[in-house]
Amino acid sequence: MQQFLRGRSAIDAIEALMEPSTIAFVGASADPEKSSGQPIRNVSKVGYSGQIIAVNRRGEAVGDAPVYRSVAEIPGEIDVAFVTIPAAQCPQVVDEVAAKGAKVAVMAVGGFAELGTEAGRKLSHELLAASRRTGVRIVGPVCNGTYSTPNSLALGYNAIHGRRLKPGSVALVSHSGALVAPFVSMLEASGCGLSRYVSAGSELDLGLSDFIRYLAGDPETSVIALILDHVGDGRAFLDAVGEARRAGKQIVALKLGNSALGSEATLAHSSHLSGKRQVYDAVFAASGIRSAPTVECMALTCALISKGRVRGRGGVVASSTSGGGAIILADLLSDAAGIEVPRLADETVSTISGQLRFGAAQILNPFDLGLGGRDHYIANVAALAADPSAAVLVVFGTPMSTPAKRAQLADAVVGATRAQPDLPVIYLSPAPLFDDERLILESNGVPICSSTLDAVAVARAMMPVETPADEAKVSSHAGPIAVPEGTQSEYRSKRLLSEMGLNFPSEHLVSTLAEARAAAAEIGYPVVFKASGHGIWHKSELGLVEVALGNQEELSAAWERLQARLANLSGIELDGFLVGSFVAGGVEAIVGFTRDAEFGPVAILGPGGAMAELFGPAAVRHLILPVTREAVARAIDSGPLGSLVEGFRGGPPLDREAFEQFVVDAAGAVERFGDAIQELDLNPVKILPRGGGVWPLDALCVFESAAESHHS
Repeated sequence: MQQFLRGRSAIDAIEALMEPSTIAFVGASADPEKSSGQPIRNVSKVGYSGQIIAVNRRGEAVGDAPVYRSVAEIPGEIDVAFVTIPAAQCPQVVDEVAAKGAKVAVMAVGGFAELGTEAGRKLSHELLAASRRTGVRIVGPVCNGTYSTPNSLALGYNAIHGRRLKPGSVALVSHSGALVAPFVSMLEASGCGLSRYVSAGSELDLGLSDFIRYLAGDPETSVIALILDHVGDGRAFLDAVGEARRAGKQIVALKLGNSALGSEATLAHSSHLSGKRQVYDAVFAASGIRSAPTVECMALTCALISKGRVRGRGGVVASSTSGGGAIILADLLSDAAGIEVPRLADETVSTISGQLRFGAAQILNPFDLGLGGRDHYIANVAALAADPSAAVLVVFGTPMSTPAKRAQLADAVVGATRAQPDLPVIYLSPAPLFDDERLILESNGVPICSSTLDAVAVARAMMPVETPADEAKVSSHAGPIAVPEGTQSEYRSKRLLSEMGLNFPSEHLVSTLAEARAAAAEIGYPVVFKASGHGIWHKSELGLVEVALGNQEELSAAWERLQARLANLSGIELDGFLVGSFVAGGVEAIVGFTRDAEFGPVAILGPGGAMAELFGPAAVRHLILPVTREAVARAIDSGPLGSLVEGFRGGPPLDREAFEQFVVDAAGAVERFGDAIQELDLNPVKILPRGGGVWPLDALCVFESAAESHHS
């Protein structure tokens, strides 16, 4: 109940932030060149109709606003405090504005934990304590303000705050204050506008998830854009995103800090470590968030969505006025993860076949518009746009020599947008456009990309995404169970997982050669023979596993070899030796689980064995728990594992259904282990031909130790 009330107070504070009656600018400077002098001038210039108050120690006039030397002198109540004073004074100011009824304070200053100093961390703690004590919610610190176009509220000192912005339905919440200016400029150039903007800053109090929840219920917003370097509480973020998606809002995210160097810059900027790129990809995919790699791509994607140009099926249909351009698009689109390049429908091919310059040609996607000539641009672009498999249309235009030719192509693109009002259409022109063709395209709301890579990235961002209603996200597994501490041996790991319902090949733990022979006779040759115990985490590297032993003599020789190798090792607490069935055939896969600092348990799957070495990390897929069969199927199909399970190089199709269910069941075990489990490694997992099932051959469970439990 307490968490729910806190959430409501966050929404109440953000509502006051976006629709205030009275704003006090604490630390407002008379110098318009200073960041502390710009906000109060901006809010007046852009057209805010509420009351504004200036507070500065000298009592210097700032425009026409009434001026007071201290917050205590303000005669009435205030809704919002915009604070631009030294960091050391901020905790005290929170108490002062609270006495005047302030619901929220925007801390547009630095000097806190982002400095990485003990003094900075102490100030952050004091500021948060003041917020909790008074109930005044905090935006920032290290932020540059907000913007609300419905009431012309420009509250901040960014370049956008000094002008009246075009109203629209796209909201932006950003960890980077400066990136709002290019984002808004590109948004407006595409014929769209902003609804709300929040510079989240260091998120000492109010954070990304709070702002998303507010925007989920905001009637002025249909698209939520996020520029983020972290989310902090991953589950709160997913809940907020789910709420927004169920409310019909589309979300586009630009994730910062994906490289090692970018992560360092993120830490220096906001005092938070950035999350792993692969985990964020999984989060975005699971929650229906579209991902953009640059500000330009993000703005164009948001513009398309805000105009209602979104389709829930199909792939990218592309064309070019040049054969070379079509080949470039074919190469880039086919290499881009997550993009489907469908074969054109028979009716599309038939329509275009009747409009070719040379009578006959191979009609492919991407299509060379030059085959039909400029007199057929309009008809052929229209045919491509009408293709039933088109979720996005990309038109690559090369320079035309005359105004008539330029108009023919531009009119063809505009005609397609009018005939297909829900189809995202992207015009790509690496060469500068002439004024006449640019006017035709921009006046009709067609987004223009000057970069081929950007065009492909926008096309990828516009591909169909999942919605919360598409699949259940609630785990059906039973509650958590008691678990041991620390890293478990293979034998102990398998016992725990067997209790969770996972099946392993027949296996016996033995301590003598005689017991090993008896176990092998019972199981049946060939067998696998290996050591199990604490400290034996990489059996192959240590030479402590022997496979495909065909008879008693081979087993005895293997026993002697393992005894000799163990004699040269230290730090091992031996359980004994495992004698198990040898599983022949099939393909090896890797299934694992790790705990992400923000999002909790994350599933990892990909090819195993030699294929893992061949494809490398790019073949690995991540899934956020809880997982479903549908999510596992998409992960398989999105990488080389999909080709392997369908039958590689003439091999038989594998038991895909059993593998999908195995991943779901393993994820269920992780959920039942609860917060204590840090890692689960099932490697290798043998996927046998269809009907043969799935057999995990090794297991490693890592649980939190008593010494680490205070981190949970």
